[in-house]
Amino acid sequence: MSGPILERLFVDADGQQLLLEKGSWGQCVVMVRKAGMRAADEPCEDAAGLVAWDGTTCCMLAADGVGGCRGGDVAARLTITSVAEQLRTVDCDGLSIQSAVLAGIEASNEQLLARHGGAATTILAAVVDDGELRTYHAGDSDLLVVGQRGKVKHQTISHSPVGYAVEAGVLDVRDGFEHEDRHFLSNCVGMEAMRVEVASAIRLQPRDTVVLASDGLWDNIQLDEVIEIVRKGPLQRAMEKLASRCQQSMLGENPDVAGKPDDLAILLYRKA
Repeated sequence: MSGPILERLFVDADGQQLLLEKGSWGQCVVMVRKAGMRAADEPCEDAAGLVAWDGTTCCMLAADGVGGCRGGDVAARLTITSVAEQLRTVDCDGLSIQSAVLAGIEASNEQLLARHGGAATTILAAVVDDGELRTYHAGDSDLLVVGQRGKVKHQTISHSPVGYAVEAGVLDVRDGFEHEDRHFLSNCVGMEAMRVEVASAIRLQPRDTVVLASDGLWDNIQLDEVIEIVRKGPLQRAMEKLASRCQQSMLGENPDVAGKPDDLAILLYRKA
């Protein structure tokens, strides 16, 4: 058995962390940043991870501890670590990786349910295997696939009343972006009825960009601006622009957005 050749976990961010990794599996930029309003001793509630195998396979992870309840940071770290532990035991095989991702999420859900006081987190896993992308998620950490010309080729649906309303056409995208109940979740890790939504695989084309992020991104930058920033050019430059625009919104410096101060977890990916 040949396990992963690369594992990077961002589970204890106390400031900005930025990483660029490249391999035969592609290139990925990861950033986890604690919200500026948090005290120095206050934990970041977002976490991220990247696991890659020798070849064309990798798994990207993003988690956002649910705010408003204790232990959000613990839940995010636990879930990312649980999935990574399962992935360490499997070789470069699509079905084995899928089983490991699901087992890791289920294991963390059981631990969180048994934890005194409870805790919850979103989870988003994106596995790229031989050019095909498949997502696994619970919550409102979302994924976007964008072509070089700005075409949206795939987008996850937030597991929230507002997310479902936008998808059904009941709410306009702009209204959903500004809705006061946008943060309410109907599904996440740490809930009795937690479910993992497994999407059908899609074929990535050359120059497609994949964006995985917690709601610290999606609540602070309009979708069309995210698309324009990431659709072309170096990934690291795109990440720097996203972080800068999020910071402006969180500080109230963007007149077009009612910013939401929050932690950030963002991963940008392109095929090799």
